[in-house]
Formats: sequence, structure tokens, C-alpha cells
Amino acid sequence: MKTITKLIYLAFTVVILAIGAVTANGVPNDLFVSINGDGNNGDGSIYQYTPTGVQSIFASALSEPRGIAFGHGGNLFVANTTFDPGSQTYQATIVKIAPGGVQSTFATLSGNFSV
Repeated sequence: MKTITKLIYLAFTVVILAIGAVTANGVPNDLFVSINGDGNNGDGSIYQYTPTGVQSIFASALSEPRGIAFGHGGNLFVANTTFDPGSQTYQATIVKIAPGGVQSTFATLSGNFSV
């Protein structure tokens, strides 16, 4: 299976987790956006925007975050991809961010992916 296909499946899994979800840390109509940063591991963030355009950082220290979704209880799930320059491979995970901001690995996509 090609790398991009696996990453799409990972992002799709994150969306499935959010079916029927509510955002505990966000106000209705807030927008949450993933930002890759400069491409370095740990330089990505999730920004939160209010309906009036006020921006704040919701989560940081992520690696190429995408596929964000809130689950029940206000946990944010993010598809995350870390690059290992030594082996030239990527490791794909789903990171869970609790309402208090604590990040943990929810799932790891098995295998490494070549550049």
C-alpha cells in the first residue's frame, strides 16, 4: 500500500472517531486548523480561531499534524507524521490531546514509510 494511501486511511480513522463528538475546549463555531510549521519534527501546531478571528495556539509540538477531529469528552485526535532523517522514513501516529492539553499516542500506524 502506498504511503499516501496509508496516511489517508489514518486521517479517515481520526474523522470516524469524531462522529457525534462535541468540543469541550472550544466554543461553538470556533475553527481548529492544523499548521505544519517549517517541516521540522515537533514544529507543527493546532490553532484555534474564534468567530471574530482571534487566534490562539490550542496544541503545539506536533509533527506535520493533519486530520484533526474532536471525540467524546473533548479529546482532540490528530494524525501526526514524524520523520527520521537517519532511516529516511516516516512514522505515522494518532495523537490524543486531552482537554487539559496533555498529549499521548492513541495509535501507531504499523510500519515505516519511505520518502
